[in-house]
Amino acid sequence: MPATSPLNVLVIDDEESHASLISRVISKNGHHVDVVHRAEDGLARFQGRKYDLVITDVFMEGMGGIKGISGMRQARPEVPIIAISAGFSNMSAEAALKTAREVGADAILPKPFPLADLRLTMTRLLENRRPGK
Repeated sequence: MPATSPLNVLVIDDEESHASLISRVISKNGHHVDVVHRAEDGLARFQGRKYDLVITDVFMEGMGGIKGISGMRQARPEVPIIAISAGFSNMSAEAALKTAREVGADAILPKPFPLADLRLTMTRLLENRRPGK
């Protein structure tokens, strides 16, 4: 991950253990992480605070990640969003992540994913959004 000033990252995942693991990995690099477990809560946080990056699951109770991504994209299109999913019921992770990409996710990772892939994806997204890179 870029060695710049600390980032504000929002993690939205209804699986508490998964959200906690992602949070610990990002926090270890000196970044601030807010964790919520529902897309509605994530969207409310997103609208009330400046985030540099969002990592969100696709399938959650309530509005779910697809509507959450769409809402965040409309509110602040410049913020990179990583969608993560293991699929659900009749929908594969690939189909869910394709839909997430269509509504505005900048990157996708099928669960489970190596933490190195998360770090690499974050670095790529954050470096690409900076002017002059």
